[in-house]
Amino acid sequence: SDLDNMEAAATAYVLLALIVPKLVGGQKNNMPAVLQKDRSVPDTVCSALVICSDGCFKQFQFGDWLMQVAKLPGCCVLPIIAEDGFRFPSPSYYEEISGMPQLEMLDLPIYIRAIKAVFQEIAVVFSPQNYSSTQEDLDLRAKQVAWRISSGALKSLYQKIMAKDDDEAGDAAVAGDGEKKALEDAPSNLVMPTPEQVLEEMF
Repeated sequence: SDLDNMEAAATAYVLLALIVPKLVGGQKNNMPAVLQKDRSVPDTVCSALVICSDGCFKQFQFGDWLMQVAKLPGCCVLPIIAEDGFRFPSPSYYEEISGMPQLEMLDLPIYIRAIKAVFQEIAVVFSPQNYSSTQEDLDLRAKQVAWRISSGALKSLYQKIMAKDDDEAGDAAVAGDGEKKALEDAPSNLVMPTPEQVLEEMF
């Protein structure tokens, strides 16, 4: 989460408290954690919950964490919408990001691909600060999150970005050959194995 955003940080900790009891069979050192500033994403992480709040993708720390996850072949990602006011990134949003000085140290083309790849998964709305959110509602949503990250159905961010590279390479080859018909997306034969134990980070 964007730890400078108090509501986003609070959302991460509320979700953490609700999700831990639902991850049955996990060992103590394999339980979820909220990433703290200046900490790196462990190489052994199997899943990451991305707490999405207004402006989160414009923060360097947040972007750096996402880039670290994008390099892990076995780490799937699930977006969590923490605010009613969150807006999914648009083309103009990506243009804005590309010109931000605080993000210059990131590989911006890959970063933008990573953001797009995050939202290839259906996001879960989890907003404890919303006046209409009840304990029962939050608990149900936490169960949904636990099931989805444990099911093995989510593909890793790395796989999605690499698939995008393959698609673009195929498009370039077709253009070079002068073919006019649209290139159909080839079905992926990559399936993320179901982890025996869920090691999860939230950011």
